Amino acid sequence: MKSLISQFPHILMGSIMNRMSDSENGWHGGIIDGEGTLSIRPRKREKESHLFMMTFEPRVIVHQKDRTILDFLFSSSGLGHVCIHSQKQWRWEISKQWDVLEYLQNISSYLRHPQKIELGKLIIEFLIIKRENKKISKKLTPRMLEIVKQIAFLNRGRNTKKSSSAYIELIGETN
Repeated sequence: MKSLISQFPHILMGSIMNRMSDSENGWHGGIIDGEGTLSIRPRKREKESHLFMMTFEPRVIVHQKDRTILDFLFSSSGLGHVCIHSQKQWRWEISKQWDVLEYLQNISSYLRHPQKIELGKLIIEFLIIKRENKKISKKLTPRMLEIVKQIAFLNRGRNTKKSSSAYIELIGETN
């Protein structure tokens, strides 16, 4: 299987690659495959007084009852944060978009679950388009909207706060 990094060679890698060994990347890939969530969260952001703009924020999340694995994910990657999610669950989350991009570029070749591989590719593509398009416009391109729909479809039935139909409703608000 071709690595996502080789598919997008014009993207420069940051410091995460220097910090994580192949073994750590493999552990991260396995944990994301089995316990992780790769998603895009819709959010309304205040643009100007009383005006809102719809944005979509990619995230990498892992929930665990025991925080030991989550502390490993945080300490080995140096990204995200670990917090208590509920009375019985801890959560490690990366929500800064460029950290998500860098992280997924590093672990993508270690993912094995077909759905997680596809989600990783889509999120990487979304963020690359967003970065390249940011100079021109802050609006979502048609391809970005299609990626959001694909991610919602792939995550359907999972325990996500927004269903596919809610995503599509929100996308309609952005046009």
